Amino acid sequence: MEGTQSPSELAMVFKISSPIVTRKLNVLQDKKMIEKLRGERQDQRLVNITITDEGRKIYKKVNRDITEWEEHRQSTAVPTLGRSFLGQQ
Repeated sequence: MEGTQSPSELAMVFKISSPIVTRKLNVLQDKKMIEKLRGERQDQRLVNITITDEGRKIYKKVNRDITEWEEHRQSTAVPTLGRSFLGQQ
């Protein structure tokens, strides 16, 4: 996801309740990983969420670590074991 997202949009994407999203966003905001951007003058209740540079840096590191782990897992897997259990040739 790029750009800003509202808490309700995030709740729908992750299939969790709005109160849970709010709690998680507060933790991320306390850690300076996201910013909450208030709406225009007409409705200050509207909030959009954007990732900070620090949040983006951590996201990239975690994503890289997961990719490396997955590549290692695949390179050390026993190819015939999965095939025999799944009935594949």
